[in-house]
Amino acid sequence: MSTAKRLCYFMSASSPTGFASYFGHLTATGSGYRPYLIKGAPGGGKSTILQAVGDALVDAGHTVEFIHCSSDPDSLDAVVCREKGVAVMDATAPHLQDPKYPGAHEQVISLYGCIDARALQPVRDDIVAHLDAATACHARTCKFLSAAASLLADDRAIVSRYTDWPKLQRYAQSVARRHFAEKPGGRAGVRSCRMLSTIGQKGPRTFTDTVRALCPDIYLIEDANRAVAPAFLKILAESALAAGYDVTCCYWPLSPYDKLEHLLVPELGLAFVSQERQNTLSRELPRPYRHIYSRRFLDLDGLYAYRNRLSFNKKAAKELLAEAVKVEKEAAAHHDAAEALYRPAIDFEAVQKISDELVAAICG
Repeated sequence: MSTAKRLCYFMSASSPTGFASYFGHLTATGSGYRPYLIKGAPGGGKSTILQAVGDALVDAGHTVEFIHCSSDPDSLDAVVCREKGVAVMDATAPHLQDPKYPGAHEQVISLYGCIDARALQPVRDDIVAHLDAATACHARTCKFLSAAASLLADDRAIVSRYTDWPKLQRYAQSVARRHFAEKPGGRAGVRSCRMLSTIGQKGPRTFTDTVRALCPDIYLIEDANRAVAPAFLKILAESALAAGYDVTCCYWPLSPYDKLEHLLVPELGLAFVSQERQNTLSRELPRPYRHIYSRRFLDLDGLYAYRNRLSFNKKAAKELLAEAVKVEKEAAAHHDAAEALYRPAIDFEAVQKISDELVAAICG
């Protein structure tokens, strides 16, 4: 029976500091992947090609990561197959990737030859206006995210002062000892950076199906202020890596380079998943799972004096995040309009031929 799996992740997102991306991890020469960089116009078939490659790899019995667009989770940005050592990606803005060693390392798949540029001239100004407006919307999104992140950082700073960090460290180390027996050979594990969650035009989205597909053994961390879970997960990640286990570190979109939100250890079928509020992820995860409550590490009496400030920050941040979603919807509308203008000028038969050739080259 095939053990192929379809795993869904994000690898980029709008963030408080701008557009955050891990795509460079896939194109690095030491990544273990042969990168295929697809270049083309909006609506020009890039996501369709990615879907075809991913489906073909799964049909061939391989586990594949389907990397979704954070703004539009129904669209793909990349497909990654570690077993085949390939990473195929949309290499256009905002997750722009250009080849450093073309042919020797990266393979560029250009769809630009499938565009009838003359057919676009009557709608040129409309295309420019829509794409520029979408870019401006994404910039506004980042401002809302930055404001929300600032308020939530204030909450974390308060909670941090009333956290028993030595107790947290001792507990994390005990969990690590329970699960991460050192593997023979002395090889350190490999860290993969992904996101399971994002905030896009359809609101917050988390790919809990990926957790279910990989990890029957789940810890659910209840952390109302995202102050305890990132530190706990960091200790576990470093312990697992030192013991020789590969890990998938899933970062929080509002702090995409330094705050862990979830941790997966696929070899052990083990996941550590955090949630900010009760019944957000817990309704979607398979039972039984083990609970870890952050309040066990907190001085709740000390925090009581700050209850109004903590509550205000959360409510204000929630409103700011809702505005970010509205602006992402505006961006999506502009992007969709640009795609509609491009499509009549695309030779989709030529795109299909390129797709078929790429599938054959990767899966043959």
